[in-house]
Amino acid sequence: MSTLSELILSESHTPFRRVYIKRRWVDDTYESTWQRVDNYNGINRVLEIGSVEIEIDSQPGQVSKFEAGEITIKFDNTAGFWNSEKWINSFFYPESTYLSRKYTQVKIEAGYYDVDRTEVGTANIFQGVINQVKIGYDATATVTILSMHTVLQRYNISDLGLTGSKTVSQIITAIMSQDKIT
Repeated sequence: MSTLSELILSESHTPFRRVYIKRRWVDDTYESTWQRVDNYNGINRVLEIGSVEIEIDSQPGQVSKFEAGEITIKFDNTAGFWNSEKWINSFFYPESTYLSRKYTQVKIEAGYYDVDRTEVGTANIFQGVINQVKIGYDATATVTILSMHTVLQRYNISDLGLTGSKTVSQIITAIMSQDKIT
């Protein structure tokens, strides 16, 4: 098996990217496992993955500032997987089980395949929540995803009334459970 460095330096590359979601139940909790949505029912559903802008502003003698933007993914929506919760083929059907598509967690994973199709260097390259889904007339769905960093910046942590130490996952859950979001 090749190392990640060897695969990156080789003349032939076989990279992969996968997109997963965790839907929100009506009780404001998330599914326990990630659901793969890029290759659904054996068909590649991703038409285009945008890019993310990451910026670090580091000035001597000042507190550094880090910003991570949003990403847009365009999916084939011929089967209606990204349609409203009322649509039977939707990932979010029935509406009595899942909350709306907004704030569904999304993660993008990437890596390389070795010559024997072994995965090498698999890593999460982006994680965030759905901000908006636009259904196109051309049977596409354009999904805009906010980075977790953006979510953390948008909401004042003092609103949460947290005490003690918390993990980022616990803080995100607390943010997503606020009345102004739900």
